[in-house]
Amino acid sequence: MSDNVELRVNLVPSAQTALEDTATLLGFSRTDVVNRAIQLYAYVEMERHVHGADLVMRDPDGSAHSIWLSDDADELKARLERRLQPKHEPSRTPWWRRWAS
Repeated sequence: MSDNVELRVNLVPSAQTALEDTATLLGFSRTDVVNRAIQLYAYVEMERHVHGADLVMRDPDGSAHSIWLSDDADELKARLERRLQPKHEPSRTPWWRRWAS
């Protein structure tokens, strides 16, 4: 008997693209990417909720960027609008491609 759980999910187009791109970039199967993503998400949320931790990514030049996750689309949109400066156009290159170069 297997301890594995089979799960069927409906992905929005952006999640489907991210899944495929990540699997291709890392050479992993989609199953491996989903398993790792769930484990990472669980860890991040546990640290955030239990310990009040922030998730920060550091670029090679040393600049830090806070990473935040939310299921509230209005909250995400408001945060993005506050963070984006009118003179700054966000990069259209996916984050994983910027790091891979």
